Amino acid sequence: MLHMVTLGGSGKKHVDRHPKIGDGVLLGAGATILGNVQVGKGSLVGACSLVLEDIGPNSVAVGVPAKVVGQTTDLAPAESMRQADAIVMVEDDLPDFII
Repeated sequence: MLHMVTLGGSGKKHVDRHPKIGDGVLLGAGATILGNVQVGKGSLVGACSLVLEDIGPNSVAVGVPAKVVGQTTDLAPAESMRQADAIVMVEDDLPDFII
C-alpha cells in the first residue's frame, strides 16, 4: 500500500461495510477503495483509482471508477516494491557515519 490510500466504509450500519484486501495486493498512491468490496490476492490497483466493485485475483484495475484492464504476471506485485532487500545488498558498501 503506497501513500495517500483510502480504505473507507460504506456508511451502512449493522452490515459488513469495509473493504477486504487480499495478500500481495499493491494499492497505488492515492487509490481509494470504498464499501464492502474485495480486492483479490495478487492484484494491482493503479494510482488515484476509485474501487467501488470487487476486483478478482491477479487483476490490474485502473480508473475512476476502476475497471479491470488486464492480469498481473507477478504473483505478488507488492513484493516487487520491497526496498529492505535492496538495503541489505548495499549496506556493506556504505561507510559507517556513526562515531
